[in-house]
This record gives sequence, structure tokens and C-alpha cells, in this order.
Amino acid sequence: MSDLKDNLNSDYLGAGNTLQSKLKPKKVTVYVESEEDIAFWGNIFDKYVTKNRIFDIQLPSHETTLERGKSKVLEYCNTVDDMENNPTDLVTGALGENLLCCVDSDYDYLLYGFHSKKNTAYKIQTSKNINENKYILQTYAYSIENLKCFSKSLHTVCRNTTLNDDRKVDFEDFMQNYSNIIYELFLWNLYFYSKGEEADFSLEEFCSKIKILQSPEINNLLATLQDIKLVVNTTLTDFQTKYPTYIHKIKAFGKKLEKKSLNENNAYLFVQGHTIFDNVVLMLLKPLCQTLKHEHQAQIRASKKHQKDINNELIHYEKKVGKIETMLKANTEFKDCPQFIQIQQDIEKIYPKNASI
Repeated sequence: MSDLKDNLNSDYLGAGNTLQSKLKPKKVTVYVESEEDIAFWGNIFDKYVTKNRIFDIQLPSHETTLERGKSKVLEYCNTVDDMENNPTDLVTGALGENLLCCVDSDYDYLLYGFHSKKNTAYKIQTSKNINENKYILQTYAYSIENLKCFSKSLHTVCRNTTLNDDRKVDFEDFMQNYSNIIYELFLWNLYFYSKGEEADFSLEEFCSKIKILQSPEINNLLATLQDIKLVVNTTLTDFQTKYPTYIHKIKAFGKKLEKKSLNENNAYLFVQGHTIFDNVVLMLLKPLCQTLKHEHQAQIRASKKHQKDINNELIHYEKKVGKIETMLKANTEFKDCPQFIQIQQDIEKIYPKNASI
């Protein structure tokens, strides 16, 4: 029996659409990497639903097993199966207007066009497919987690979590300063990966240098940034001493990556998403939201109401406030993020706004 991925393609799905009633909208199947991605990409595609077109966001399925991950999405869409036989050709495979796949960019966007011959043919071809096949949609940021951590959206996340609108932290300023600190070391990590020398400076090692290790004091965030800067600068000095010939090459490499929108002010959008989400932004938001909750509770206690009414209000408040982890995961307030706008532009190349379907 042949695999589903050997038979399922955009034309097959399109033919199935034509057999349905003309009153029913055509269904576009969209494969994503994980359950969490279903909500993320579903919210994006909702904007492009029409009376004649709907989107079915799902994991790539094999019989009764739901499989996950970037490579599995691409495999089921027949975009990487033939890479060894066609190492330099764009593999369009089964994709089309009726079958799309959506993936995190990881480093495939930034390093496309910069891979040395030391990189595997599979890695080079995967990057080529993701960046040249218009039916493969990517995040441009490292992952969906980076977009959820978009600095302009973080105050809204805190306000919705605590029901307290006090702006104790300038998130845009903090994330910009954080990006300034990690930017040069990030370029070193990217450069090693582009040369196929990631064993000399792995992603895991890089991420270990840029984490917030202790719960920050909200009134002294400069100290937190200084702690990270010390670790980063020490690591930079070590690399500059060990690889002096790389210094000028990496600066030139950074200039080239500016064309892909990476700069010293927004590096956090391109760094591994789980590190930014769990070890930077959540580390900041947890104590902040705790402070905001305590302040609001103090305001309730200080009111001139009867004690019973105060107690009831405190109970009601506890029921209304959310968990910051949950609220951040559900964040969709990143519509102004340039990388999100790129995603929309890619979708509109497939489904123009003025098209009838």
C-alpha cells in the first residue's frame, strides 16, 4: 500500500473540490508542525476565508497517526523526498493552491544563500524549497514563539492577564537593549552555521549565553541586562581570540543579513523562539504580573467598602485574572510586526485580495 503522501497533492484535492456542490466553499488543506501551530496559522488564514474558500489547518496524518515537526510536514508535502536525486533543483512536489504547508523559519530564512559546501545537500535544499516555493509559508522570525513575544504586544498581554494597565516596563526599550547586547554573538552563531561548523558554536551553547537566569527585579532591569552583557562579552572575547580571521568576515556577514531585516535592534525575533519565550520574556513577565496583581489587590483592600464586599471583590478578581504563560501563548497582538506582514504578503500572492475565490 502506498503512503498517503505519495497520492495526496493539490490537484487531487482540487479535483475533490469540483465534485462537491457549487454552493459549498472550496477547502484548502494546510499542514502545520504542531497542535499549537493550528491556532496560530488558523488565526492568520481566517482573514482569507471567503464565501467560496475555507482553510482546513491540520497536522500531516498517516493513517491514524498524527505526526509532527518541520521535516515531517515537508515530507508529507513531497517537498524533500527527492532531494538526494535532485540536490540543486527546486522540488515543488504536491503543493499548490489546494495544499499548503506552514513552517517555522528557524535559520532557513536568514541563512538561505549563505550555506557553504560543508553543509549537507539536504539542509541546503530544504532552505531553497522553503524560500522559493510559494506554497510553503514560513514565519520569517525564528518561530511562532518570537512573534508572540513581539515587544509592542507585551503590555497588552500583561494588561489582559492582570487587569492592571500600569506601564511599569517599557517592553520595546527592554527588548531593543537586549537585542543590542546579544546581536554580535548571534552573528557568530549564524556564521558558524552558515559554514557548516555549528559543532564549534552550537545553537544550544549560544542560547545558554543569552538567557535570563534569575528572576529580575522589575525596578532594576538594567542589572539583568548587565548580567547578560557580561556573559556575552566574555564569550565574544573568547571567540575573537580563537578565531581572529573571522572578526571582519562576520561584520560583513551582518551587513548582508540586514537585507533580510536582521539588525541589532530586533535580534530577539530571529533567535531560537523557545529561549526567547521561556527564558527571556516569561522570566520578565512573571514577576511583573505578580507585582501588578498585588497592586490591584492592594487597591481593593484599601477601598472603604465593607470587609465582606472587599473579600468578595478579591475572590472575583482572582477568578478573572489569567495565567501569564497561557496569555502569552494565546497572544495575537503582533499584527504590526514586519515579519507577520511578510507572511500576509506571501498568502496574498497565492490568494489575491481582489480575486473572486
